[in-house]
Amino acid sequence: MANRYDWKYVIFRYFNVAGAEMDASNGLRVKNPTHIIPNINKTALGQNDSLKIFGDDYDTRDGSCIRDYIYVLDLA
Repeated sequence: MANRYDWKYVIFRYFNVAGAEMDASNGLRVKNPTHIIPNINKTALGQNDSLKIFGDDYDTRDGSCIRDYIYVLDLA
């Protein structure tokens, strides 16, 4: 349709959204989360034995991937 109607547009989809409201009015609610932020929190609270980081062959000082996260309400 963009070619037919000569539309000029860009669609952005952000993949590294993290966080939730303190009152739980928004955010991801799952019983066994696999996302990094909930697992960091669970590990800090002693609910996980360890935090597993996958990927150790990146061109960084410790070999792990560099990711930037954006707070969910900053995106919305």
